[in-house]
Amino acid sequence: MRRHWILIGSILGICAVVASAVALGWAASDEKKPVESFLPADSVLYIGWDGTARNKEAWEKTAAYDALEKSGLLGTLTKIALSYVPAEHKSDADAIRDVLKSIAQKGFSVSLSLPKGTEIPLIVLVLQDAGGLEPALGARLPRLVGESVKFESLMVRGRKVTRVRSPEHEGVELAWWAEGGHLVAVFGTGGVESVLDVAEGKSPAITTSAHWRKYREDRQDFNPLFCGWLDVPGLKNRFATHVVQEKSEKEPRLTVGQLLEVFGVDRMGSIVCRCGFRDQALVSDFLVEAPAPRTGLLALLDQRPITLAELPPLAKDTSTFALCSFDWSKAYDVIVKLARDIGDTVAVNGGAQVDSFINQLPALLGFDLKQDLLNSLGDVICVYNDSSAPIPGGFGFGLAIRVKDAERLKKTLQTVFDRLQAQFPNGLTVTRDEHHGREVSVIGIGPLPIRPALCVDKHWLFVGLSPQAVEASLLRVDGKLDVWKPSTEQQTALDAVPKKFQMLCLSDPRPTYSAIVTYLPLVLTVVEQAMSAQRPGQAKSSSGQRMALLTELPPADLLTRAMFPNASAWTVDDRGLHGQSRESAPGLVGSGGIAVSAVAVALLLPAVQASREAARRTQSRNNIKQIVLALHNYHDTNNGFPAGTHPNKNLKPEKRLSWFVDILPYVELQSVHQQIDLDKAWDDPANRQAVMTPIKLFLNPSAPQKKSTYPVTHYVGLAGLGAEGPTLPVTSPKAGCFAYDRMTRISDIADGTSNTAIVGEISKDEGSWAAGGRPTIRPLTARPYINGPDGLGGAHPGGCFFGMADGSVRFISDKVDPKLMEAIVTINGGEIVNLDGLNDGR
Repeated sequence: MRRHWILIGSILGICAVVASAVALGWAASDEKKPVESFLPADSVLYIGWDGTARNKEAWEKTAAYDALEKSGLLGTLTKIALSYVPAEHKSDADAIRDVLKSIAQKGFSVSLSLPKGTEIPLIVLVLQDAGGLEPALGARLPRLVGESVKFESLMVRGRKVTRVRSPEHEGVELAWWAEGGHLVAVFGTGGVESVLDVAEGKSPAITTSAHWRKYREDRQDFNPLFCGWLDVPGLKNRFATHVVQEKSEKEPRLTVGQLLEVFGVDRMGSIVCRCGFRDQALVSDFLVEAPAPRTGLLALLDQRPITLAELPPLAKDTSTFALCSFDWSKAYDVIVKLARDIGDTVAVNGGAQVDSFINQLPALLGFDLKQDLLNSLGDVICVYNDSSAPIPGGFGFGLAIRVKDAERLKKTLQTVFDRLQAQFPNGLTVTRDEHHGREVSVIGIGPLPIRPALCVDKHWLFVGLSPQAVEASLLRVDGKLDVWKPSTEQQTALDAVPKKFQMLCLSDPRPTYSAIVTYLPLVLTVVEQAMSAQRPGQAKSSSGQRMALLTELPPADLLTRAMFPNASAWTVDDRGLHGQSRESAPGLVGSGGIAVSAVAVALLLPAVQASREAARRTQSRNNIKQIVLALHNYHDTNNGFPAGTHPNKNLKPEKRLSWFVDILPYVELQSVHQQIDLDKAWDDPANRQAVMTPIKLFLNPSAPQKKSTYPVTHYVGLAGLGAEGPTLPVTSPKAGCFAYDRMTRISDIADGTSNTAIVGEISKDEGSWAAGGRPTIRPLTARPYINGPDGLGGAHPGGCFFGMADGSVRFISDKVDPKLMEAIVTINGGEIVNLDGLNDGR
């Protein structure tokens, strides 16, 4: 798991580094070199994005360009998203946006290979025409990450390379340099030397690989933009012999290769995706190489090809549906056999245990799953939009499944409903009514406002979000309502995909995009009201500017005028699974639209990051709230807050158990508390099992997870003012709520509980939550008091949270007046405290 985080962190680090450097300038090099000349031939993963600039003429002909970029929608959404980024991170957010936008336009390539002799992969990232970033990168990055990360600049084969070495894994490095007009970044063991061997022709490049010739050089009937593949056989060859289970009395020896064989993927080939432009459409081609005969999970691909002639009667105005072939009974046999094979592979008599469970199913369910239910169903399934469902905005869906034995299916469903009602007598109701000669079952689910319904007709099982939706389906079967026929636009879309398929999807993106510009002002208004309620003291200028941006949203008619229906089809042959799509804009279905989707995601990334930080910030506030509440419950029981360390005259404070241990029963962790020997040191072997328990409540989710011998806490009790704070008597004007050897009562807090902080966040020098001393209580000793030498502070921009003795939580700026901070952490200072300028931490 640690290796995974190293890998992910390195990739994110490259992205952050590039984004930071852009502010210092971007100058393209005149020297050119093919991007692929840096990528090794044995890469098992490849992603190549050509960039919209290289395909500018083709891109600007598409409906997606007209609808999303030319209309101004993406630009406006980007401005709105960036407006939520805190002001102190504005320059970084702008840099990230500019770099990602440039990457989308100019392109990039990524490869991952698995060098022999190491478990660390080799990752190569090449940013097209970005060589001019290298000087800015080297100048700014060290200032951004601080002195803890050591960079070295050196000449390697005539290139100026900047490198960071892993302190934990010998030979593992993250490095970058400019070459061939591009910026090259590498992560892995001996990564620089390996990639330079490829660049100098000493090792084969990816252009010599069969995958490159087969999928990259093979020109399609569209302007290519994206190509990527995953070499599954390459992964299998590397890891097939790895042991995942050693032999024991109950378990045989098991390797990765054996597991792959059981699941039926041992003969699976590569997974390939290619996308681009054809006329006004975004098109894509997807392939999963799974040659016949297929076994295990891949046997589920072997479904009967169908055509549109097998579509159920849909509403005349249907704009979206997915039609597929799926043999329920055959799938049951495949899954049962797979379960038996897995059982026999991983355990002695495992298959017999699976059989025993399957034999008990009829008694548990009240019917035979295969004979009574699955054999009653046909192999055609259709999910479709249904405007007759009473959902605000006209959205809804319906489901139709082909039926083989209607009477048996009705009896089985009756048994299911009877059992569910018996199991949930107050939460589920099923009423029946006759409509047009058929029985319609209406399902009530607790307080939910919708009432799903279903009906078994002679040839179809119809399911809808309302009885009216099911009734409409019955009327279409009877020929009393018009049924769907493809419009000219829809027929054009359908003509672009195979006529026989295992799955077909047709959708219209226009309602989705119209809804975006229609409902976005309402959504943002609700968001702004919620934010104002949570932070009433903050300035409203950014909110006003954000709402003003809504006037820049294009009207729905302008946004959708160039759009047309999207279609995608999936077929299965002896080679494997093949998908094709044609889209005007990214919609509800289909695998195309990657070009526009990637740009949109990249542009909105800062907002996503900001929203995640907001969620983590809220969680930390709630953690402190729960901790302070536990302190008050302890006070009610023991007539005082706990001492800073659990009383033990035979131990120094640093060896005693912390006050967190004393409040464990008050945060529903009585089981952990019972494992602790309160008479022994916190790190005594007798307490190891309990102390090694990570406690989520004591962790700030925004804080980086550092390597530590024991699970830590990111919160501490506040011990007044000065280095002697933890030893001061309760009457001292410098005393805080916590001290090593005394309890503090609410009546002792002469300055008032609403003006006195009892718990705060820390950002450095974390220690075990069970340890007494500095890991769990701290005084103020040196300015600045927040994000200064004492370690008080949080991972949130601009300040940190403090829990007040009255149970409230406040966010205090790192620019707070030191005198005010001194007054907040003392209980008997006699100061006049004005906290009106501080928010309540929500």
